[in-house]
Amino acid sequence: MAPSYYATPHLTPANGGKYRGNTIAITINGGISIEPLSWLVQQNRTAATQLHCYEIIWLKAGNGTLIADLGDWSLVANTVHILKPGQFRKLLLDDGCEGFCIHVTREFLEQHEMHGMEQFLRAHPALSVTGELLADTEEILLQLRREYMLHAAVRLPIISRFFQLFLLYLAEQPAPEVVHTSISAEQVLAEKFLQAVRSEFRTRKMVADYAAILWVTPGHLNRTVKHVTGFPASYHIQQQIILEAKRKARYSEMSMKEIAYDLGFEDASHFSKFFRNNSGVNFTDFRRQVLKDQLVCQEAMA
Repeated sequence: MAPSYYATPHLTPANGGKYRGNTIAITINGGISIEPLSWLVQQNRTAATQLHCYEIIWLKAGNGTLIADLGDWSLVANTVHILKPGQFRKLLLDDGCEGFCIHVTREFLEQHEMHGMEQFLRAHPALSVTGELLADTEEILLQLRREYMLHAAVRLPIISRFFQLFLLYLAEQPAPEVVHTSISAEQVLAEKFLQAVRSEFRTRKMVADYAAILWVTPGHLNRTVKHVTGFPASYHIQQQIILEAKRKARYSEMSMKEIAYDLGFEDASHFSKFFRNNSGVNFTDFRRQVLKDQLVCQEAMA
C-alpha cells in the first residue's frame, strides 16, 4: 500500500516578497486529490497561486477565465486545462460553474510508474472533450472521485488506475501501450536536464553545473539537448530564469532588486542586463506594461 504524505502546492514568498494572491495550502494524502470546482471557490483557492503539483481543471458547465503565467485562457464547458508545477495561475469563474479540479504530485506519478503520463500532462495545456468520448470520460472521472472520497487511504493503486484511465480517455488513446512508447537515451537525458533546470535554476546557471549532477560532460549534454529540443542547454537555463522573473513581475510586489536576489543574482544591474538580453525588453518597461494590462482588465470587469 502506498504511504500517505503531504504535498502543499502553494505560493511561497521568497525573501520576504509580497504576493498579490492568497497563499494556498492543499493537503494531498497519497499524492492526489479530486475536488469540485465549488470547493476551490468556497475555500478561496482561486486566487493567484504558484502550484507545486499538476492541476487539472475540468469545466463541465459555465464560463470563466484562467490566467496561467503570462497568458489568459477562456474557460468554456467541456474543456480541460492542465497546469504544471511552478506555474502561477488565477481562476475567474462565473456564478454557476460546475466541474472538477484534480491535484496530483510528481511523486504520485513516479510511485505508480506513470512516466508516459507525465509527458502527456506536460505536453497538453488544454483539451476539449466532446462527442461520445465526453460521457465515457466523465464516468471514469466520477468513479475516480468516488474511490477517492470513500477509500483514498487504502485503495491508492485502484485510484491510480482510474486516474491513468482518465488520462488515456483524454488523450483518446486506445490502450496504455500507445502512451508508453519507447524513449531513446537522448530523450531521457534531455528530460532529466529540463526537470533539473526547473528545480535548480536559482543556484545552477551553467551547463557544466547540470552536466555534473547528470554525470555527463558539458559538451555531450549540450549536443544531446540541442538535438532533442532544437535549442542548446544554455538557452533552456536562460529562459527558465526569464520565465520566473516575468512570473514575479506579474504576480508579486517584489522590487527588481528583490527578484534579482531571489533568482540568484548578487547584482541587480547584472540581472537587469540579463533580462534585457534574453527577453528583448527592459525589466522596468515589462513590469510597467503588465501593470497597465492588469488595470485595463480590472476596468473592463468593473
